[in-house]
Amino acid sequence: MNILFCYPTLFNPMRGGIERVTDILAKELIKRGYNVFYLHNKRDESLMDYDYPAPVGFFPEVDYRDNRNVPFYHDFLKENRIDIVINQCGNFNDSILYLNVTAGVKTISVLHSNPQLNYAYLSSEVLKLRKNTLGEYLKLAGRFILYPRIKRAYLESRKRQIDYLSAHTDVICLLSGKFKPVMKSLSDKNNAEAVFCKIRVIPNPNTYEVVGDARFEKENILLYVGRLAKGEKRPDRLVSIWKKLYKRFPDWKMVIVGDGPEREALIKKSRGLERIYFEGFKNPAEYYKRASIFCMTSNFEGFGMVLVEAMSYGVVPLAFDSYASVRDIIECGKTGFLIKPFDLDEYAGKLAELMHNDDLRAAIGENAKKSVKKFSKEKITDEWVNLFKELKS
Repeated sequence: MNILFCYPTLFNPMRGGIERVTDILAKELIKRGYNVFYLHNKRDESLMDYDYPAPVGFFPEVDYRDNRNVPFYHDFLKENRIDIVINQCGNFNDSILYLNVTAGVKTISVLHSNPQLNYAYLSSEVLKLRKNTLGEYLKLAGRFILYPRIKRAYLESRKRQIDYLSAHTDVICLLSGKFKPVMKSLSDKNNAEAVFCKIRVIPNPNTYEVVGDARFEKENILLYVGRLAKGEKRPDRLVSIWKKLYKRFPDWKMVIVGDGPEREALIKKSRGLERIYFEGFKNPAEYYKRASIFCMTSNFEGFGMVLVEAMSYGVVPLAFDSYASVRDIIECGKTGFLIKPFDLDEYAGKLAELMHNDDLRAAIGENAKKSVKKFSKEKITDEWVNLFKELKS
């Protein structure tokens, strides 16, 4: 069977969770005898030095709306005898291109984030003073007036996306069953049953599995791994939290692994704070081995792959209880801690408790490592193989 993964940018596993998940899943499928292909919109020469497990192809135009992409795509599907397309961009408009398939090709659209995206916490982005100037106060006042319209338009855009998927894809894959109520709220009442018939739930595989008896020399490190971007990830909160802690814990440091559009703003925000390090894009495994506590500060996630990765290495995870699927990963008080959204004082307080208590960190870290075995790549690949068989039966 021939499987095609589609996504705007390259599946380089150093770039993020979707990329690492696709890389590990492709490798597992190839081991089982599947032929796997990659197809992307954007070529990035700086990422071409990775030994990709599957042949990498590119659409002729970056813009998914360009008409020259469709005939190329149809020829690609036919020439490579593609059986199933996995659209890894199900939450976004690139799906319009990826789901435009030839006869006989089945499609799976994966929603790698909450189907509502940032709708529940839109106010934290829109109703925020960006600069302490008169002009910015006036703009903020304008956004307050327009906010009901902005929120309504955002929700309508999410509904349109779900309606499109329900009409153009064979399967909608969620990363957690806890997102089903969200899907129900976004589905047209007259079409809700059709949408639910297409939903399947497959969590992400753990991309950094560790031998059960492995032990790591932990250091006094608070770790963040992820894109340095606002809308979803909000690493700026972490800088604010570290500001509350760094003077009280002179033997601890904050390490931030990743890059993105907010990097320079974060460096500027952290000026004057001691022992905060921006590492850029690196293999996070080496940091998971040494870190004691993992800090997630996102508004929302689809799954939270970095939590599972960190827990594999016995790193104690903290996250805001702001998206449904986080409870699939963290059992609060046993395998990590969930913090009230978006209470930075509570977050800093729980970190301080952990930083003071070596025994508590060790116990929670060991529980965390055991708990993520349910996300093994073998088990998750089994679920994908069963879905392929269902589609082609």
